[in-house]
Formats: sequence, C-alpha cells, structure tokens
Amino acid sequence: MVQILLIDDDSTIRLLLERTLKRQGYDVVCAGNGEEGLVKAKELHPAMIICDWVMPGVSGLQVCRQVKSLPDLATTFLFTDFS
Repeated sequence: MVQILLIDDDSTIRLLLERTLKRQGYDVVCAGNGEEGLVKAKELHPAMIICDWVMPGVSGLQVCRQVKSLPDLATTFLFTDFS
C-alpha cells in the first residue's frame, strides 16, 4: 500500500484529506506541523508528502527544501498547498 504523509496545521483539513485518501486505499500518516512532519518523513520515507505551504514554525517551503536535501528522501514526491 502506498504511504502518504499529510502535513497541515489545520486539523479539519487533515481530517478531510485523511478520510478521502484512506477511502481511495492509501496508507495515510498525519503531522500537525512542519517539524513533526520532517521527523515522520525521515522515519517513514513515504511515497508522497502533501504539505500545507503556510504554517507557523517550519513552513511548507522549509519542509520541501529539507526533504529534497536528504538523499533518502530526494526522490519523494511533494505536493504543496499554497492556500
């Protein structure tokens, strides 16, 4: 099963996306902020990361840069939400 890491500080968005993706057969892991998301990305090596762009602390842009700088995660597909 394909694993997706969902990083968003909005719990409603996380819940809606998680439910939708799970109904489609994906294994979804959620993180409530960029820092937590980076820890989980390093631990899990998901196939895809869906990340909110604007978050307090570690932003979506910072998450993308850090993920792409890590050799183990450099080929991970990243999708960011600019809203």
